[in-house]
Amino acid sequence: MIRATLLTLLFFVSSVQAATVVVLQGNESPFGKRYFCGFSSSATEHLSAFQYDAKKSKAIFQQIQKLAPDIVFSIGEVAVKDLAERLRATPIIVSDFHAGDAAKRANVVLVESDLPIGAGLTLMTAIFPTKKTVGTIYNPKISQSSHDDLVEETGKLGLRLASLKVDSPQEVQAFISSFEGKIDMFYWLHDSTTSVEPALSEIYTFAERHGVPVISLDASHATKGALLSVSVDPFKLGEQAWKTAAAILKDGKIPQMPIGVQPGQLTVSISLKAASKFNIDANALSNFLQQGAKLGYSVRVEP
Repeated sequence: MIRATLLTLLFFVSSVQAATVVVLQGNESPFGKRYFCGFSSSATEHLSAFQYDAKKSKAIFQQIQKLAPDIVFSIGEVAVKDLAERLRATPIIVSDFHAGDAAKRANVVLVESDLPIGAGLTLMTAIFPTKKTVGTIYNPKISQSSHDDLVEETGKLGLRLASLKVDSPQEVQAFISSFEGKIDMFYWLHDSTTSVEPALSEIYTFAERHGVPVISLDASHATKGALLSVSVDPFKLGEQAWKTAAAILKDGKIPQMPIGVQPGQLTVSISLKAASKFNIDANALSNFLQQGAKLGYSVRVEP
């Protein structure tokens, strides 16, 4: 039996006739749940929420079609292309990169969750103004676009970039020693090749051994030794998704460009444990906090 939950939330609706809004939840992780909470808590219309199951997608999509929704919001791994084909005249807001080719369809709006590469880099230079060479390791089959962004951002800041291309976690282990004496910062990009063992441990072991501070786009890396970590608040992403939905319902216009992550949705954290290894003084820490606030980020100091 397909589980469909009608959220009987009492909202004040400005329109005479309430809109039919469907949420398709395909991400049951804490991130996905907070994303949904951000959307639902902001919504001023009744929501019908479906738990996505790939094995039952056809039946779920048929139920959604029967509702004749005015707009659909999907979270996580959902067969968006099939859904968009069934609901050609219905705006579909897709929460992340799982849209694939479907993002090119006229009725699909992509709300991105990719982190801006420059966020942590700008703040790292506020702490270490004399460090000029950034190292990174990436698999071009997976994170070429992120690497291209890093090339652009380091250039803007007058920094040099040293990159290693790898095809497997084992290559990280084999080649990371070539960075010795050549980099004074390391930038960890989202890449499934470097996020697994032995690659991840090798990166942080090398960084600690050679006194290289790490910027990571994964908040959990603070426990592994990252000095700075950048993350996005899924609750705020959900709020942004509802704003997009509300604008479409009001104006009937579907944005042609993806909705990018905004500075106010970002959190940049500094690890005091990692900072203690680099003799970061109070002035540098204060500069970090001031610069983060100036850029509009939520800045946290972690133990």
